[in-house]
Amino acid sequence: MSSQIVRTNMSESELLSIFTRALDLSLSKIVDTLELRELQRMYPKKIKGNTQAAELLGITPNALRLRVFKAIYLPNIHYKKISDRILVWDRDALLQERFNNETIQA
Repeated sequence: MSSQIVRTNMSESELLSIFTRALDLSLSKIVDTLELRELQRMYPKKIKGNTQAAELLGITPNALRLRVFKAIYLPNIHYKKISDRILVWDRDALLQERFNNETIQA
């Protein structure tokens, strides 16, 4: 096989910009995967109470209650009510929401 050099009309700075964007996307996906695995390791599958659930999401407990009120988080999907005041949260459903929202905001 003979090797050929492909010539383009792109400047070195344009090629560098394309390479940098591709590298940023790849590294971002790797970091997200590592963060997800670490959060799965740190938190139990079922999280009792709003304080730990809010911490997992990176928000305050009041913000979490507001999201429940606005039906952003839904019963029997994101949480189950075990009493009038206590919710048990599904870690994986919350993580899915967290990483979907970070992707959308980025």
